[in-house]
Amino acid sequence: MAIVNYIFDLDGTLANTLPVCVKAFRKALEPILNQTISDNDILATFGPSEEGTINTFAPHCFDKAMTAYMHHYRLEHQKCAEPFSGIRDVLDMLKNKKCFMALVTGKGEKCVDITLDTLRIRDYFHAVECGSPEGCIKERQVTAMLEEFNLNRDETVYVGDSDYDVHEAHKCSIQAIGAAWADTASAEKLKASNPEYLFTKVSELQDFIQKN
Repeated sequence: MAIVNYIFDLDGTLANTLPVCVKAFRKALEPILNQTISDNDILATFGPSEEGTINTFAPHCFDKAMTAYMHHYRLEHQKCAEPFSGIRDVLDMLKNKKCFMALVTGKGEKCVDITLDTLRIRDYFHAVECGSPEGCIKERQVTAMLEEFNLNRDETVYVGDSDYDVHEAHKCSIQAIGAAWADTASAEKLKASNPEYLFTKVSELQDFIQKN
């Protein structure tokens, strides 16, 4: 059965925004905490939205840290003003084929707005689901989207850059495409999670769309 519904992750899948997030967190938090924070320490908090990360490091001055993060996120994002090479072509292909396109991400709504506007890709998506500061909710998000838009699970795929994305897709009984084209992605971990498809180049996703 042909795939006609594409649900995308955002960071590391559509654009190289994970480094943007990490740099913004460091610039926001280190002056407040008066200490150095490693990239790995920051990445270890990912899953919940940005609010969850801020609450992990600076619960005593949450508002100040969150305001600083949003400021630096917007500035850092100017260095990442385009999606990955070929992604805009992917979105245009799906639009021309009249496929359903949606975004399900762990990012908070404010940061999603900044990213969609900076990358100029907002209008491609029929629906956008953002994350929660309480934790990972992708299974719930995808399930709600399947039900709201009455999507056939056999015709739906989730495209994401982490093994977690693959597992969440399978919990929803939909197929998964492992997106391993970012430097921040691990093709080995993605392969171990058994996605139906694993692509290391955006051009491979383009070929897949053409054949479906």
